[in-house]
Amino acid sequence: HTPETFQVLNEFRTFYKDINPQAFTVGEVWDNTQTVSQYSDGSGMDLCFEFDLAYAIVNGISQNQTSFIRDQMELVMDSYPFLQYAPFLSNHDQTRVYGSLYEYDPKMKMAVSILMTLPGVPFLYYGEEIGMTGYNDDGTNRTPMQWTPATHAGFTTGTPWFPVNDGYNDHNVAVMQYSPESIWNHYREMIHFRNDHDVLQVGSYGEITSNEYHLLAYSRSNTESMIMSLHNFFVHTINNPLISIASSDMLPGDYSVTDALSGEEIGSLIVDANGGFSDWVVPL
Repeated sequence: HTPETFQVLNEFRTFYKDINPQAFTVGEVWDNTQTVSQYSDGSGMDLCFEFDLAYAIVNGISQNQTSFIRDQMELVMDSYPFLQYAPFLSNHDQTRVYGSLYEYDPKMKMAVSILMTLPGVPFLYYGEEIGMTGYNDDGTNRTPMQWTPATHAGFTTGTPWFPVNDGYNDHNVAVMQYSPESIWNHYREMIHFRNDHDVLQVGSYGEITSNEYHLLAYSRSNTESMIMSLHNFFVHTINNPLISIASSDMLPGDYSVTDALSGEEIGSLIVDANGGFSDWVVPL
């Protein structure tokens, strides 16, 4: 983190942007948010991986602690230029996220839903979408991609550089793509969902408060629409929670509320002059 390091990155940025202004760089600075943000301030890398947010998402879900994510997102929003960071769940030097979430599909799907609805530019480490497991200490987090239940998981007809993981008979693309409830299909659905809604790509972020401590809720908004992302961290069903947001980019007015995934209309609310509302009852 020396001045000379930042100077080199600044010169590198000038060089590649001059060749192609659309060229795009992503940095891996494995450090805390305050340190990482120095590298993507507009003078060096375009983005850097947000490690502390990855820890917050995985640990928050595994320990049922919404505050881990809420607190880290507050720090992220205060530290980076808007959208100039890369959220992820795990990488090639860490325990794969599916194992960290006890190989429990509902928790993995929640992690995917959070990743794909937060601001930033999300990254996916290969194999997460089919629930691959593995650990950094023995290299099993870098095993071949599991495409089919065939020999070597369909990765090669030769000899792979590393044996495939156990469980590839069930956790592979060929099998999981035909299961509507699979992690693979949830990843597909959430990726398409994000790509189909500009507000999830570039919309503002706002924390939603609730009378339910175990409800992680936040919004993405622009002047025309808002997507409210709600995640139940409780071990039981949460019934009809009240949610509020102090402000957003939405213009004031009366709005209908629709379940964004099903298309079903579920109510209406009044947005005030600040783009906020109070104590709206979520029909859950």
